[in-house]
Amino acid sequence: QLENLVTTRTSELQKANEILEKQIKSIKLTEEQINKQNNYLLTLHDISLGLLNRLDINELLENIVVKAGELFNTTHGFLYLYNEQEQAFVRKLGIGIYSQDIGRKVPRGVGLVSEVTQKGAPVFIKDYRNWPKRNPDPFFDKIAAVVHAPLLVNKKYKGSIGLAFIEEGRDFGDDELMILTRFAEMASIAIDNAHLFEQMKFYSLHDPLTGLYNRTLFQQHMDKIDRDNIPTTIIICDIDGLKLVNDTLGHLEGDELLKNAALIIKEVFTSNNSIIARIGGDEFAILLPYLSLQQIEAKCSKLNEKVETYNKSNITFPLSISIGYASKKDFEISITDTFKEADNHLNREKLHHSKSNRSAVVQTLMLALEARDHITEGHTDRMQDMVVDLAKVIGLSERTIADLRLFARFHDIGKVGISDTILFKPGPLNEKERWEMERHSEIGFRIAQSSPDLSIIADWILKHHEWWNGQGYPLQLKEREIPIECRILAIVDAFDAMTNQRPYREALTKEEALKELKKGAGSQFDPELVDIFMELIK
Repeated sequence: QLENLVTTRTSELQKANEILEKQIKSIKLTEEQINKQNNYLLTLHDISLGLLNRLDINELLENIVVKAGELFNTTHGFLYLYNEQEQAFVRKLGIGIYSQDIGRKVPRGVGLVSEVTQKGAPVFIKDYRNWPKRNPDPFFDKIAAVVHAPLLVNKKYKGSIGLAFIEEGRDFGDDELMILTRFAEMASIAIDNAHLFEQMKFYSLHDPLTGLYNRTLFQQHMDKIDRDNIPTTIIICDIDGLKLVNDTLGHLEGDELLKNAALIIKEVFTSNNSIIARIGGDEFAILLPYLSLQQIEAKCSKLNEKVETYNKSNITFPLSISIGYASKKDFEISITDTFKEADNHLNREKLHHSKSNRSAVVQTLMLALEARDHITEGHTDRMQDMVVDLAKVIGLSERTIADLRLFARFHDIGKVGISDTILFKPGPLNEKERWEMERHSEIGFRIAQSSPDLSIIADWILKHHEWWNGQGYPLQLKEREIPIECRILAIVDAFDAMTNQRPYREALTKEEALKELKKGAGSQFDPELVDIFMELIK
């Protein structure tokens, strides 16, 4: 019995010892895993600090791939960045076997890189050679396993980072996938920081609208020309009528005009030594070293030709550029004095351009309005006839009648600056839309003021929506404070509008329209003129 008991106890002790040994091994394994994970995290911390301090994008990308390889013990890796314009992932960097495959483009939705970004988490392919979705290119036959993680910033995919393993049997556990995910997050932030830094650096020296150099960089090059005494010509270009475009059609149209002008100027003047900059709201300047007077004149002629070609295909709104230039030929002349001389030549050129260009701009605006406002086709012709008839009855001079004809045609030119959604709205306007519509009197006033042909009627355009009782706009004038030309036009305009169909209502009969005019006499309209007009129409 004692022997049996000893045997039993010995067996139990052996089992207990086996369990203890397993527990000790498990503890040691856990300690190893903890130590391994700690080493990963410490290394990751050091790497992340290094990445965040790198602002040169090319250096950063190389560092990301190299450090990822060191972290996971491989010398083969790559990094893709997404190109919005091409709708493709582009391999920007590769090390090891990928160093000869930089620039590879993978269309969105294709390949492992797309799968990873769609999944939003790392993917490990243990047997890449036999993976059904593998790239069939023989280039990839060397790869035994691959792990791929997305680069994500603010829920937007920037690209992906990948590591390849040539040796067989490489595994990638959950802990390593977690570490790779953290690494990819740090890398994504670092890439975003580097891109932001590059943008800041770019826009500190470039114009954000046109992409050309800005005045700061232009001045730096001027200073260098003075220091090195380089013979240089300065050409200054000014976009004629830009303020008028901004005031009437809005700054978006003005910006388009500037961008198109910049493209033409860049096409004509770009060379190895040229510096092209936007130095003001409507001004561009070009530095051209070592060119002869004949070469400069040829380039200016070419610019004029390009503008003419542009205008043939952009009839809706033509481009006009004034040019002035001057040359620094020796060290006694400073580049600043040369700039002033070029600017003086530009101002003289603008004096020649201004009147003809403004008239062309106004005509273009009127054509644009007539093209848009097709619903009121014939409105200005009918208006001209009726204002002339009414003006003759009350005895206005022939000169005033001639101006009234012009007024009847251009009184609503300010509507060219009002959006189609408001201009052609089928229902009544809300308060904000009504305020926007009422701006057309002031817009028209500015347009007319800028044109020698229309300046005489600018004041009438501003006041043609004033009411007899002082409740009109924009100045709330009343009774005889309102020019008689405006009082005439108000009656004729209302009558023509009522007797012709509009988006928001059917046309009235002549009798109905006259009744409405009578109702408005003394409030909206001059009562004496309403009576005269009614007799004239009857």
